[in-house]
Amino acid sequence: MDRINEFLKKEFGRTVTIKVPTRHKKKITNMYYWWRRFPIHKNLSNMSHYKDKIKNGDFNYSPYWDQIQYEYYWMAEDILQLRDSHKGGRDSLNQLERDIVTSYNRRLKKLYEDAGIDEAGRITYLKNELKRNFGGKYHVDDFIDTFEGTIDEAFSEYPKWLSNIEK
Repeated sequence: MDRINEFLKKEFGRTVTIKVPTRHKKKITNMYYWWRRFPIHKNLSNMSHYKDKIKNGDFNYSPYWDQIQYEYYWMAEDILQLRDSHKGGRDSLNQLERDIVTSYNRRLKKLYEDAGIDEAGRITYLKNELKRNFGGKYHVDDFIDTFEGTIDEAFSEYPKWLSNIEK
């Protein structure tokens, strides 16, 4: 892992900060979402209680951010494995490395797009859930912009914050 992180830092200016799972072959290929290696998160229904939604992870950070780190790690792993096993000249090695980087960059670009969309959707979902449970139609944005804490704390602090605003 240290060798791969050193390579990532040197070549791409990145470090992987999480435990990376072993890469597995994708069993079901979906031609519309070819860049995703993991199943997507399923939110609970709108009728579920907000505490159940918190436990389900509906408001957590997008899992695509972790998947992006996995892809960088696996890309570095592939490049280092190629360098260790390559017997040809330097030009052919450079071309093979560029091919690996290009294929991973296509996947990373799509994962970054998914992460941005998913993260925005999760924030909107959180705001709507706060409004639906506690009111404050126009104040939820101000609360979210200034609040620092966990999701559980947000749901317990928002009604208090809202009562102080309305006084």
